[in-house]
Amino acid sequence: MNELLPVLVGVVVVFGGHYLLSRFGPTWAGAVFPVTWVLLVGWLLFEGQMNSLRDWLMAAVGFLCLLSVHRGVYRAREEKFQRENDKIDNTIIQ
Repeated sequence: MNELLPVLVGVVVVFGGHYLLSRFGPTWAGAVFPVTWVLLVGWLLFEGQMNSLRDWLMAAVGFLCLLSVHRGVYRAREEKFQRENDKIDNTIIQ
């Protein structure tokens, strides 16, 4: 259990930071964590730490999770901007 706690805290920090950057930062800021993830996996590959299929699967799952969070937040942001534009258009028309 003591070994699992830092990993869980790290996962929460990474996904929380990624969500906050994607939600409240500029659009490109949401790509910071996925790009960092790819660089980290590349570094692990270069160092010879990606030895098993499980390592590759975990790297792929982590990357896909980061991309899905980024895409979900991006869609929510687009919908919010569209609703605001509709309100403005309705106000100007009336």
